[in-house]
Amino acid sequence: GMDQQRYPFTVKPDKKLSVQDLIIIKRDHYEGTEFDLTKGIAAGPFGCPNRYPTPSKVKPEDRKDLRWERAISMFRCSYSFVSQARSWLPDPIGGVLWFGEDAPHSTCYIPFYCQITEVPESFSSGSRLVFDKDYAWWAFNFVSNWADLKYSYMIEDIKGVQEEIEGGFFAMQSAVEMAAVELYKKDPALAVKYLTNYSNDCANRAVNAWWELADELIAKYDDGYVDGGSVGYPTWWLEEVDFGGTQLSLLE
Repeated sequence: GMDQQRYPFTVKPDKKLSVQDLIIIKRDHYEGTEFDLTKGIAAGPFGCPNRYPTPSKVKPEDRKDLRWERAISMFRCSYSFVSQARSWLPDPIGGVLWFGEDAPHSTCYIPFYCQITEVPESFSSGSRLVFDKDYAWWAFNFVSNWADLKYSYMIEDIKGVQEEIEGGFFAMQSAVEMAAVELYKKDPALAVKYLTNYSNDCANRAVNAWWELADELIAKYDDGYVDGGSVGYPTWWLEEVDFGGTQLSLLE
């Protein structure tokens, strides 16, 4: 292979990072850099950052050993998470897993506290081989796949719901944990039950919101339209694909 310099094992950040900072990193496609996967002809007219696996048999002869650039947020990701541990809090409260099904850029990170006793059935059963709206993973996978049709538009809709639902979880975290601490002082089991109910409520809320988002995206972007209006394609892309070239050749 190519002789490349290895990445360092660790890098000290310029500032203390939050859970939200790490989530932003997980959702990255190198946007704003020279490696931006939402730019260029490979991203298509609507800036899709996903690059599907390409077998050697279809690659150009002089590029058989080359690969697509790999994003941090991979479309085929099964799940991702950020683990948050706070030693100054009781264990059932201090440990929380911010868990997201499917691709990071289109998922919702849900708080699952480390000692909860159960999760919704939609998170513990189901198959990825059969489409099933009772299986949580499919809500996020469907939205992610549908967004590929008009990524630069739909990712903004997705971000809006992420801000509402996921942002709401972060906004509630302090109050929820304060209440859990008070319950823990009286009876640790009560705190665990409280957090179990809270995590399950968050999970169900996120899944329901993503199925609602799926329905909205289907209707809003039906047949290539945006809310019933034609947006066509970016001018740069029309030029790249020689828009109108056949008609012009007939006029010559």
